[in-house]
Amino acid sequence: MGRTDWIKTSWSATWEMSSCSLATAGGVMALEPKPLQSSADTFLPSDIRVPGVFTTTARRIFPWGLGAPSRRTAGAAADATRLPEKTPTHKPRRETSAPGLLSNAHIVFQFRSTEHLMPTNLVVRSDISAPEDIWDARGILPPSPYLPEIEDPTRFRHCWYLIGPDCFRLEKNQEMGPLLPGMVRIRMLYNGHCESDRNVARGGKHPGQKKMLKNILLGHEPVGEVVAVGPGVEIELGTIVAIEPGLSCGECKRCKMGNYHTCRKVRYLATPDEKLPNLRPDVKEEENFWTEGSYATTMDWPAAQCHVIENGSNPMLAALAESVAACRQARYNMYQQTPQFHSEEDSVLIIGAGQVAIGIMLQLLRKWPNLRIILMARKESDRKFTEELGGGRVSTAALPNSEWMDTKGMRAAIEKSVREHGKGGLPTGLAQRYDELFAAEAANSELLKNLQASFESTAKSHPSIAAVFETTGQSHVMRAVTQARVVRSRGSYGWVSCLYEVSYNEADLRRDDANTFRLRRSANQFPKALRDIHGHEPYYRKIVGRVVRFADIPYLYNQESSHEIGHRIGDGPKVIIKY
Repeated sequence: MGRTDWIKTSWSATWEMSSCSLATAGGVMALEPKPLQSSADTFLPSDIRVPGVFTTTARRIFPWGLGAPSRRTAGAAADATRLPEKTPTHKPRRETSAPGLLSNAHIVFQFRSTEHLMPTNLVVRSDISAPEDIWDARGILPPSPYLPEIEDPTRFRHCWYLIGPDCFRLEKNQEMGPLLPGMVRIRMLYNGHCESDRNVARGGKHPGQKKMLKNILLGHEPVGEVVAVGPGVEIELGTIVAIEPGLSCGECKRCKMGNYHTCRKVRYLATPDEKLPNLRPDVKEEENFWTEGSYATTMDWPAAQCHVIENGSNPMLAALAESVAACRQARYNMYQQTPQFHSEEDSVLIIGAGQVAIGIMLQLLRKWPNLRIILMARKESDRKFTEELGGGRVSTAALPNSEWMDTKGMRAAIEKSVREHGKGGLPTGLAQRYDELFAAEAANSELLKNLQASFESTAKSHPSIAAVFETTGQSHVMRAVTQARVVRSRGSYGWVSCLYEVSYNEADLRRDDANTFRLRRSANQFPKALRDIHGHEPYYRKIVGRVVRFADIPYLYNQESSHEIGHRIGDGPKVIIKY
């Protein structure tokens, strides 16, 4: 077999092996089957760095830390790893025991000795792969792709394009066009993962759009290093910047009033628009719409919208700037629409426990340390986390743990089926589908009733709720909280999610002379957010939960892996992508 060297790699995982062998040109080397406990100092034989067949019955296989998988196969391994005719979309069956999961499978990897920080506890199936460079997050994902190092980030980049609902296409070494005047070219370092990206990916388009576009680059909370500048730009190379994602015209009355976030011509990073021309002139005519986003290793952006990060600031935490700025804006909007607000006497209700909810909670506590905050969430773990984060200043209450059924979509599908069937009678199974629809409508009615009862109980325990922040973006929650009339006289309700369908009774607000406010990104908050983060890094670090590699972006959109992928550094809801 020859000499076996050992190399050190940084990772964290636990294997449960029953057998392990490495096939090389000199024969097959058996590795002792033993569990490798979670450690940052795991050693592996350097022989594995070359492509080879790695056969194991490990319950979990970890390409992260070991290196990236290769799709090149040889001999019998080619048959074992061959793609199926169609990528399956069913959920993978959870294995309950270690033996037998991969007992007869050949796994082909190309291992590298570079250090990685990405542990995971996912089950990766060796017998399932994806078409070349296509990653459908609705099915079973293969191991992470191998991304070659980019020699010249000023000319080339890797990109993850959204090409359909939860379906991504990986483009390696894409050549970038010329750098335009006033622009800077930025090599990405970190990017905040936002739920709005998930909403766009779920439908394959932005919720406000009528048609699906061809290629969308998601990601709109980036931090990176300036590697090139266009004519007229004086930013030094190597400067670390956080990108404000909105581009307004700067000439209309709204912009001149300082409300540039409401500009009629504004366009946002990772928010495609069929009507506006693309920022990049090298895009083909048939794809001439806004496609730029930060799911790319390098991107161009106007220098005026790039905010320099102070020396000594943590660039990873700077990726929180966009969401922190939005939460600061939400706090400001609430105060403007809530007359006679007294932080010593009033309380505030937050519905939801996601990153926006937690961010708003922290902003309220930063501004008014004595303010009483009630946070309502479905999961007990979320409620416990917010209580600990609030340090005794936040109380929580439970929301009904039930899902709202899409009865509107169910009814539309039934009616479409009847129309398409024509005069030849009724579709098969029509009665059963109507029974399912009626059952779903009854379940929704019960959920709405339970939600309203929960809100009424909370209002009874806290009689002076001045404002409500609804962060879940669900119309039925808005309806229930307004019907419960939880706010005091002249209180306010805030809708701070990307809501595209709203249903509530205006009379419920009129009876309390209540106001409503909304969140349209932020205006003039970005520099303040960066200074706030720099001055209180331990405070904001609590928001971050996991760090995920750029190569693993599709896993964030897979139902099985979205809450497991990455390196956990805290208990917060925020996910940061590391490039």
